[in-house]
Amino acid sequence: MLLRIMLPLVLTWNIWTPTGLAESDYLAHLQSQAREQKLGHSTAWKKLLFYSNHLIQSDTSMIDSAAYFNDPQGDKNPEAELLATLAAFFKPIAGADDTHPQCFFRARYQWLKERLKFNPARLPEHPCPKFTEWFKEVDYTKASLVFSSYFVNSPSSMWGHTFMHMHRRVEPGKAHSELLDDAVNFAAAVPPGQTGPIYMLRGAFGFYPGKFMLARYYHKIQEYNNYESRDLWEYDLDLTPEELRWMMVILWEVGPHWMDYYYFDENCSFIMLSLIEAARPSVDLTSSFDVWVTPGDTIREVARAPGLMTGVRYRPSSLSRFLERSDALSGEEREIVIDLVRSSGKDDSAAMAELHERTKESQAKILDAVLEFIDFDEDLAAEKQAVKHALLHKKSLAQRASTGIAATPLTRRPEAARPDLGHDTGRMGIGGGIADQVPFVQFEWRPSLHDITFSRLGYSDELGIKFLDVAMRAYKGRRGLLLAWVTPIDILSTAPLRPLMTPLSWHLQVGYRSLGECPDQDPGACHRTYARGGAGWTFKPLGDPWMLFAIPLIQLGTSTEDGQVLSGGPGALAGTSLEVAPWLKLSVLGAIERRFGESISMFRELSGDIAIGLPPKWELHGRGAWRHEQPELSLALLTYF
Repeated sequence: MLLRIMLPLVLTWNIWTPTGLAESDYLAHLQSQAREQKLGHSTAWKKLLFYSNHLIQSDTSMIDSAAYFNDPQGDKNPEAELLATLAAFFKPIAGADDTHPQCFFRARYQWLKERLKFNPARLPEHPCPKFTEWFKEVDYTKASLVFSSYFVNSPSSMWGHTFMHMHRRVEPGKAHSELLDDAVNFAAAVPPGQTGPIYMLRGAFGFYPGKFMLARYYHKIQEYNNYESRDLWEYDLDLTPEELRWMMVILWEVGPHWMDYYYFDENCSFIMLSLIEAARPSVDLTSSFDVWVTPGDTIREVARAPGLMTGVRYRPSSLSRFLERSDALSGEEREIVIDLVRSSGKDDSAAMAELHERTKESQAKILDAVLEFIDFDEDLAAEKQAVKHALLHKKSLAQRASTGIAATPLTRRPEAARPDLGHDTGRMGIGGGIADQVPFVQFEWRPSLHDITFSRLGYSDELGIKFLDVAMRAYKGRRGLLLAWVTPIDILSTAPLRPLMTPLSWHLQVGYRSLGECPDQDPGACHRTYARGGAGWTFKPLGDPWMLFAIPLIQLGTSTEDGQVLSGGPGALAGTSLEVAPWLKLSVLGAIERRFGESISMFRELSGDIAIGLPPKWELHGRGAWRHEQPELSLALLTYF
């Protein structure tokens, strides 16, 4: 009798407890509320899931790790992912385990809890001890987007690099160094040995997984400032304490997962912008990018966002620190530095005698320059010890300490190199001219990056990179457009010779060029496909405004003149440029090649350029050239985008 009375009560209790049908009812209620509020299609939800709207892959999450999604179509259907995520939160709780969906998808849980007002009696909150402990450690007061300057010796950093500097909270009265702050970085996981062209090719098609990493800031300073001699520009962001905390919750959730790393768009810089957007959904930083994204472009996008950037700080590289110390010396002091470094602590009695004849202040300046040079030359950082200049390093430290003079603070700040001040990387324009007495109209387009014939503002004056440079021409009296040239890659690195430093300048170019009008043939019938490269030297006789370079070359290619037979041989490239003002630059470039194939021929080329900047993003570019025995004059109006 008692069993008959209790059984209906037990069944009724099971229906209305959170583990019975009431649980599914409450889940259905939450899902209904989410649909009514259209949360699954909200901007904030999509940015939380790292959805992007690229030209090729529209409204799709950039995260490629299947474990990141609760719905099989979650990377393409944000509402389905939201509904499946809600269902995952109802999984049974079995102890304090951070693998529960409420912990594993912590950002989504907090975001949905805030908007749907979860009832803890019907959806109990799972304890997340590992997240709680970790979250206590990532307590920050400020975030800065950091630009690491162009590094031509590494394809992965040729366009620069960006990462986040997270400023730790400091207790009142306690000393703190920025070196002990943290850095958030996104980078491709590249196997050892895959560098250069292999990296660029695989990276272009997303063959590397990319992941977020959290590390001490000094690791990044060592890597970029010291090992690679790259200046760092820090752009402080106006993120609230709540937004900073929210950013870290997002990183906890996305940290274990990976995204296909694409060298040209879904790269370190684009992902950093997406992270800022996820932390502050009201800001739009990524919608203007469709196919091509460079670190410099993302810095300019942040600078243009109203109220997002609050300040700019500069951290000089080991090379920049040495150059500032060296430039502060007199001619005699600089000679002592050279003598000390060349002796490297051995047979240095004459140089040391000259040093000791100087005042204490002069000795301090000289030794500071010597120590900075050793740091640069041997990539010294952290616990790494000098090897090449070990004896000189030891002597210099001891002698420097004996002077009792405080080091002069480094104050140089090269405003012209600030990436936010540079032009956008894309360029297109229209112009016209006359080639071998035939008028033409010309259309140009180039997605990236910088031409040394234009102002160096915002860029390195020692590096020119042109990628996929294309020009079309329409000649008077001829129908149709002629492909004037297409240059997949054109790199010119012009690191100048300096005392104690003899870096090689180098050039690499691969392209196709029309040779102009051919007798009794259609336009474009005469052309050459070629590759050329070489290494040489650059000089700056009067300092930064004026540059001279000379580079011996080896070239290889085919030409209609040679019957499309492969030919090649030695050559040379030489040029000079003078920046008269930030908006006016003059350049002259000459090349000569000796080609050996079925026949021996000589190719000569000479051009002069004048580039006039027209704010905010225009350029008037004039050129006079003599190429392949043909004179040419042109004038173009170009815009950067």
